[in-house]
Amino acid sequence: LGDAPAEATVEPLARLAHHIPGDELLRTAILTSVAHNADQVARRLLADESFLHESSAGSLLAELASIVGTQPDAAKAAGLLQAVFAAKSSELQGAVLQGFAQGLGRRGSSLANFLDKHGNDSGLGQSAAIVFKLATSTAADQTRAPADHIAAIRLLAFGPYAEVAPVLTGLLAPQTPPELQAAAIAALANQDDAGVGRQLLAGWKSFGPAIRRDVIEAVLHKPARLRELFRAIEAREVARGEIERDVKQLLMNHPNPAIRKQARALFASDLSGDRGKIVAAYRPALAQPGKAERGRDVFERRCATCHRSGNTGHAVGPDLVSVQNKSPAD
Repeated sequence: LGDAPAEATVEPLARLAHHIPGDELLRTAILTSVAHNADQVARRLLADESFLHESSAGSLLAELASIVGTQPDAAKAAGLLQAVFAAKSSELQGAVLQGFAQGLGRRGSSLANFLDKHGNDSGLGQSAAIVFKLATSTAADQTRAPADHIAAIRLLAFGPYAEVAPVLTGLLAPQTPPELQAAAIAALANQDDAGVGRQLLAGWKSFGPAIRRDVIEAVLHKPARLRELFRAIEAREVARGEIERDVKQLLMNHPNPAIRKQARALFASDLSGDRGKIVAAYRPALAQPGKAERGRDVFERRCATCHRSGNTGHAVGPDLVSVQNKSPAD
């Protein structure tokens, strides 16, 4: 079908889409056959009520929309968006809008740019604003199921920053489940606003190790966010010791000369120490009698966030039960 005229394949591909659940090979075959008519297939499926009730509808339509987004044909894109906004299903609208935005991103554009140029076409901008408003409400609604939260948060990654930022930053609060915090960080990271770096780092002291890694990953690839990280370190809002060694090394060898210079000024002393001298300085402590109670207290305060020993701690890093096989000097 991929070699047949585009108009002739719409109906056969739409019929095949009904058989996708449980058949990934068929799904792949359909998606590789719609390079020139993904918009037409998607619009045909959006008009098929029986298909819209199938479990695979949202994900397939999102992938078709992504293909449309990678192509520079604004008329096809506008036609697809008009069709999905007419479908009156907020779930499908969100899935298609997100897929389309991801496709735009792959070719260096964005949903914001598209709507700036074409938002007045058939009220596309107004319809998109309604979808984002609903997603904002869903993301902030604590009574909604986790899956609904995650879907809404992922869509907000492409929404207007001024409207979505309050909800996304609110989800970084300590009482928010980690999976929702991680989704909010990823959504904020996708935004281009200059304030993203400061927002991501604002709750640093309340974040656990995994969320801190997500935050660092979110700031690593944009110089403006790295400068905000450096500012936070200099202001002691983030401790130098809380930045992992490989991240420090990466920043000290950053291709941006200004970033590299500032990173070396901040971290050089952390990485250039003579480990042999440090070990030798602590060696006299081996002659002193050990106190298990004090060791347990230190472990619970300093180590248990990332390591487990027995029933104490969290298994983020290696289990420290293995130290019982080592000598005191080791």
